[in-house]
Amino acid sequence: MNEKTDYLKVLKDLLNYNPKSIQEETDKQQMIWLLNTYKEKAFDRDLMFGHFTSSAIVVDKTRKYVLMAYHNIYNSWAWLGGHADSEYNLEALARREVHEETSLDGIRLLENNISSIEILTVERHIKKGKFVPSHLHYNVTYLYEGDMEKSIKLKEDENSGVKWIKIDDLYEHVYTDRGMYDIYMKSLERFVGRK
Repeated sequence: MNEKTDYLKVLKDLLNYNPKSIQEETDKQQMIWLLNTYKEKAFDRDLMFGHFTSSAIVVDKTRKYVLMAYHNIYNSWAWLGGHADSEYNLEALARREVHEETSLDGIRLLENNISSIEILTVERHIKKGKFVPSHLHYNVTYLYEGDMEKSIKLKEDENSGVKWIKIDDLYEHVYTDRGMYDIYMKSLERFVGRK
């Protein structure tokens, strides 16, 4: 594939993705529509109503902890990830964001494919002095294993904290955003074997 058609791999991955809920089935159809309609433009945040993002959920080898960052914009503990910004390899993007936001390297993809999909609403906010209107993140999530023994550090321009959180205590850290807690647990329950 050339640079202009690399987005077709994301389309293929989504077409092959098996939704695990009504929410994912609906979001899958919307993501496919976005790709068929806007093609590579769907990966650019200049598409103001919505664009692709990629997120990572990183667990430790015991599957008891998850790596989270305290995001300055959302004022909450959250997964790691970012805007595609014309990057069509969403798994590589999620992996890179883990390293950029926490400095953790050597993570291992736990599934050879997408962990979950979700369309997320982002409220209007100011970022780097610029107004960002409300919009949608067409998000693709991947699940990784990371080494808790390796050093981690925060990315000060985005986060004010980074740490491993016990999965059993996750709700206490993200209770102000129940919808995101449910999204995190959707991946954790499916791939980490939690009930």
